[in-house]
Amino acid sequence: MTRLAEGAAQYSLICNERGGVIEDRLVYRYPDAWRLILNAVNRMRVFDLLNRILQQQGLRADVRDDTFSCA
Repeated sequence: MTRLAEGAAQYSLICNERGGVIEDRLVYRYPDAWRLILNAVNRMRVFDLLNRILQQQGLRADVRDDTFSCA
């Protein structure tokens, strides 16, 4: 994803530790942020996974679910 140009998007998969697919996703790169687009049915599963990874690895990021926002 770091090779994405600003304004570009990339389709790929989110996999578990064994390589099984959790969800497909689109990632958009903005000048100051990234946007991850998921299927609504699995959004909380991925949201929890991302927050768990951030905590385990001591990383900091603002991860939020904007599914029902009008922005």
